[in-house]
Amino acid sequence: MEADRFGHNSMHYLLGMLCLIASLSLFAFSFFVFPYLVFGWHYSVPDVVSIFSGTLQTAYDLTSTAAGWLIFLGIFLPAVILAVIADILSNKIDSEIHSVTSSNMETELDKKPKRMKVGEKESKGLFWKIILIVVLVFFASQFFQWALTTAPQIE
Repeated sequence: MEADRFGHNSMHYLLGMLCLIASLSLFAFSFFVFPYLVFGWHYSVPDVVSIFSGTLQTAYDLTSTAAGWLIFLGIFLPAVILAVIADILSNKIDSEIHSVTSSNMETELDKKPKRMKVGEKESKGLFWKIILIVVLVFFASQFFQWALTTAPQIE
């Protein structure tokens, strides 16, 4: 049976969960406003986004695309940072739990150079597949946006 993660280190657990929830919320919000900010699609977004975009354009003499990228990155980068913090805290709790359960017993296998575990390989493979899918969807949406906005040449 797995050890109680909350009981083992409640502060790291709560902080990790808060970072994870905030990260997922910011990821969802950043991807929700991304087409509005970068592609200029018109749909219902919070007024603070359009007001902030207009303020950046007038105050700093930015184009609408540059202001959109700044706002998107201002939401997206904190989401990435919070996700990394949540991952670090989760790994810290895992290492503390495993060090307590193994009670620091060293064997000959532990002294050999450690290889990547099968679960870690699968996780990293899944991570790169998700990144590839996101990049492909981005380029596909860019292509369709370009195809829809480019007028055909009629002679």
